[in-house]
Amino acid sequence: MNTPVTTGSNESNAPASANACRIMVIYEGAAAHDKALEMCHRLSTQFGEELEFAFEAWKVAELLDAASARRAAEAAARADILLFSVGGTDLAPEVRIWLESLTAPNIGSDRALAVLFADPVHLPDSSELLVARLREVANRLRMDFLPPMPDTALRSLDALQERVCTVTSVLKDILERPRFDHWGLNE
Repeated sequence: MNTPVTTGSNESNAPASANACRIMVIYEGAAAHDKALEMCHRLSTQFGEELEFAFEAWKVAELLDAASARRAAEAAARADILLFSVGGTDLAPEVRIWLESLTAPNIGSDRALAVLFADPVHLPDSSELLVARLREVANRLRMDFLPPMPDTALRSLDALQERVCTVTSVLKDILERPRFDHWGLNE
């Protein structure tokens, strides 16, 4: 089992075997980086006994440099999963150009493009445009597209958690009723 990405520019974990699931993370900032690290850790924890993982992370700003963008494109061509960990706003024009420069691999490779929002509950309106743009990229590259969890589902989970932790007056009355140590009619 490999350790997920750590810190630094163009981060990667230990060298992986040819059978490793290669995940390339492209992140916008610190919050998106942390969310991606959390996801990589969960993958390693959940599937680490069955799969070997190789994680590589690139900051979006690095794609603005031509040499870095070329190396990132090579890494993307090797990746089984491209994971975009973003804030929700649309991508910079230079990043969109970089995405257009990516080419589809040979037929027969199973690959996916995934989107992870750093703060999925408070998304700007432009997040829908970003998801649509990345879906188009996935289609062009013949990759499966793994969209983010819908905002409404996340809010529902938060509301459910809040409801579970709330003690209403009815529940309080039930909990404070006197307890009986017997229930039989003949006692």
